[in-house]
Amino acid sequence: MEIPLIDLGIQHRRLEPEITAALQRVLASRRFILGPEGRALEAGIARLCGVAHAVGVASGSAGLLLALQAAGVQRGDRVVTTPFTFLATVGAIRLLGAEPRFVDIGRNDFQIDGAAAHEAAARWGAAAVVPVHLFGGCAGAACEDFGAAVVIEDAAQALGAHFPGNAERRAGSAGLCGVFSFFPTKNLGAVGDGGIVVTNDAALAERLRRLRNHGRSETPPQAGEVGFNHRLDELQAAVLNVKLPHLPAWIEARRRNARAYEAAFREAGLDETLLLPPIPPGHSVHHYVIRTPRRDALQRHLRAAGIETGIYYDPPLHLHPAMRDLGYRRGDFPEAERAAREVLALPVYPELPRAHLLRVVETIASFFRPPGRRTVAHTEGDSV
Repeated sequence: MEIPLIDLGIQHRRLEPEITAALQRVLASRRFILGPEGRALEAGIARLCGVAHAVGVASGSAGLLLALQAAGVQRGDRVVTTPFTFLATVGAIRLLGAEPRFVDIGRNDFQIDGAAAHEAAARWGAAAVVPVHLFGGCAGAACEDFGAAVVIEDAAQALGAHFPGNAERRAGSAGLCGVFSFFPTKNLGAVGDGGIVVTNDAALAERLRRLRNHGRSETPPQAGEVGFNHRLDELQAAVLNVKLPHLPAWIEARRRNARAYEAAFREAGLDETLLLPPIPPGHSVHHYVIRTPRRDALQRHLRAAGIETGIYYDPPLHLHPAMRDLGYRRGDFPEAERAAREVLALPVYPELPRAHLLRVVETIASFFRPPGRRTVAHTEGDSV
């Protein structure tokens, strides 16, 4: 594609000397698992999130599984979450034998309906609630106190985000724990898989460390329960340590791109044709997602123009073939279903050139514009 959804090559070329040196340092150390790079990353992420503990794991998916297990969720327990999320959210619940109970999202913000989540947790006697901070925004009301149900934040897409109105309340810090992914396309991405769980609960952190390492404590290395291999390796941690100091600037660049998109769409007269995403203060803009009932035709139009886009998440999980046995039907969660039909993610990566962003908007305008309608003004500049 001429304009990709994300271009990691730019980032990696700029950081190549530092990344190469970091990888060589790990190779020279001959310490590849549970070493100083991982501990440095854990300390850095804990500081970023304003929490006491961070535990590196093999992936965000592994982090969700371990967080639920460490929190005591077990077979037959009910866990409230959203159907408008990636498969891993519910996969972790089901792998423990627990029962996902879905709650619809809000009409316009993609986040789980907080009031409905509280009502559902009480009605079903839920052991846990898993709000998803989708696309880089925070699911505020769904992170409040749920009484007996623990809150485990699926913050895979929201590292560096904070709750609107409270810059000190970071994604991942509001519940018992929060889980982040370092998948390569995340705002802070590894060069393979990786994840981390953050918490202020020392006992939970210690159990997470055991569960990621076959149930063994690290000092002394003795198994106290059955765990598995969910460790984050030193090579991935080393790359992430190089990238971490750049994350605030990358997030701010994504926010600038989001503001530029909104301004350009309004200039093109598309702010009523499209439903533009809410980007409140603290949003990390992992994805910039517009909505239109003509989504599929628009995506084909953009693809023909050399512009890559993404669709997240269609179908919603209550209609996913892997979840058929849960017994949900079409129409059970109308807002999630409507979003799944309408959402389209546009390129928003930090280094996105301004000319590319304006070309995306102009191409979308050409799809909707009657003949003779004016085009978007193009201005000079390398990036937004």
